[in-house]
This record gives sequence, C-alpha cells and structure tokens, in this order.
Amino acid sequence: MSLWDYGFQALTSGQHPTVAHNFQSGIPQSGAMLLSAGQEDVLAMFIATLAQADRKQNGGDLGQEFDTVLLSHMSPEQRDEFEAILSTNTREFVLQRAMGVSAVYGDTELLSGYSLGSDGIPQSLTSWRVIDEGEQYGELVFNESEAMAMFAEARGSSSQSEIRDSPDPYDFGGYRYPSD
Repeated sequence: MSLWDYGFQALTSGQHPTVAHNFQSGIPQSGAMLLSAGQEDVLAMFIATLAQADRKQNGGDLGQEFDTVLLSHMSPEQRDEFEAILSTNTREFVLQRAMGVSAVYGDTELLSGYSLGSDGIPQSLTSWRVIDEGEQYGELVFNESEAMAMFAEARGSSSQSEIRDSPDPYDFGGYRYPSD
C-alpha cells in the first residue's frame, strides 16, 4: 500500500489498476484491507467485491461463469448462504448469524447467539461460547445451564453473574461490532 497520490502514477506508468485513488474510489475496501486480521479476510473481501460487481453486471444475479467457479469451491448450501449474505441486509438476518457478549467478568466473556458451523452455515439452535483472555474456553454448548457452569469455571468464581437482556457487542469472526 502507498499513499493515494501514487495511484495515478501506478495507472499511467505502471499501467495497472489501483485499489483507491484521490477520486475516493475504493476507500472502504482499502480500509477493510488495512484492518483485516489476515489474508483469509482480505481474500474474502475481494471475492465479495467481485461477486457484487458480477451481480451488478448481470441484473442482480450472479453470472453463470462466476456461479460455476463458486460451486467448484463451495457446496450448494454454502453458495446459497453466500448469495443470501450478498442480497440481504436486515438486522434479523445478521443477528441469526451472530454471537453477542451476554456477560462479562474481568477478561472472561460469555457469548450467546447463533454460531456458524465449520461449513459457514448458521446453526439453528442458540449456542453459548466462553472466551477467557481472548481464547475460547471449552467447547461450544447449546444449553444455558452448561454455559453458565463453564463461565463460572473459567472466571474462577461460583457467584451468580447477570446475563444481559440484549447482548452487546456482537462478534463476527473475531471482529466486534456494537449492537447499534
């Protein structure tokens, strides 16, 4: 990455496109790339950006070529989930794929919500996860009592902990977002 003013030089001298330039095009993608946790996140961002462009070019649907490439790397269910993510932007849709912080005690957090399976498809049951000092503690559970016991064990205290009525913030792949 370099300063925006080198974008025009890259376009003319290097004869290759730039991600962002001083006409402000590409700023959100550049910011997301700089703040990403790793190359997997950057690759996912680029795939989503290409998919959005492909949909725009094909009247709102993915083109046959793009769809064929997706299906060579994803199951039909994963492809449908990817398409739903690109085309749905309601709060309810997002929260059906989110884990929110329901309780905090020092460096220990209890998250509840709908986790994603190893295939990226959201689980249908409410799940619970304990995070202790930034690392998952124990396994994902689907029972609140079991989760509360694991939360107490992780924080080293059997005292009652209050569960928030509305989880906040929400966790998406390690990135935190406030409920608003």
